[in-house]
Amino acid sequence: YHLRLGVDKSMFNAEKRDRAGIESAYGIPPGRIALLFVGRVDVGKNIYTLIGAMEKLIAEGLPLHLIVAGVGPASDDVAKRLGSHASLPGFVKPPELARLYASVDALALSSEVEIRSMAGVEAMASGCPVLVSRKSGVHELFNNTPAMQPVDSGIENWTNALRNFASSPEKQKAMCDAARDYCQNHLASWRDVLAEDLLAVWNKAAEERQRKAA
Repeated sequence: YHLRLGVDKSMFNAEKRDRAGIESAYGIPPGRIALLFVGRVDVGKNIYTLIGAMEKLIAEGLPLHLIVAGVGPASDDVAKRLGSHASLPGFVKPPELARLYASVDALALSSEVEIRSMAGVEAMASGCPVLVSRKSGVHELFNNTPAMQPVDSGIENWTNALRNFASSPEKQKAMCDAARDYCQNHLASWRDVLAEDLLAVWNKAAEERQRKAA
């Protein structure tokens, strides 16, 4: 049985956008391209590939900024290597995470091992473009929507992908529009998933059990 991708749309939606608010709260100078990383900050989430790519682009002069929503052993390395181009708030509660998704320019989903990425679902529901590891297969869960750009493994590929995204306002807008369209047409609310999917399965199982018991 296939369960639809569901998300709490009352929590995660594009109306939570507050760009000026997050720039103030996270010390992001106006004009920077704000990227969001969500998850455990460690090797397993491939954070060092993302750091390496950002280091190269910052050295080129691209105005990138990374917000790291999570905790982990690599947090100190992020702070040391990216300096004022990174904000590390640690664990972020869902209401604030919703504001971040809706306000940043993109989610950087660099992990190469993902089973069912809730970060990807929440970002899409918030109208947030996603750059995602091709190896993870996450983009395939979303029917290869143009709101998600798959990126091949390695620092060089992530560098090129981030450069192309940051350098093209047209691409940013197109991916944002595609995310909102995908949310409207393909993402179900948790209420719908419960009422139309889960309850239907439970009721069918209960009827079958009653039939066998009769």
